[in-house]
Amino acid sequence: MVHPAAASAKGTSWSDLFEPGVKHALVVGVGLQILQQFSGINGVLYYTPQILEQAGVGVLLSNLGLSSASASLLISGLTTLLMLPSIVVAMR
Repeated sequence: MVHPAAASAKGTSWSDLFEPGVKHALVVGVGLQILQQFSGINGVLYYTPQILEQAGVGVLLSNLGLSSASASLLISGLTTLLMLPSIVVAMR
């Protein structure tokens, strides 16, 4: 590993990511992000039509003239609209 003072003096490069200690941390970090994508909101939104059908909400949605896929699209849009103000607040 390169001392931080020496690294700032010579600059950094992409090959620094593959040093022994950094490489392990990089693999763990990327692996955690991949697992989070499957268990986070993306996974829930992907399976929303199946979840709604199995929960019996399909009958209620059909009375409103919506299919499970349409409801999934509406839920995704609503989630995005609710996330945008949170992102603006977090970026302050």
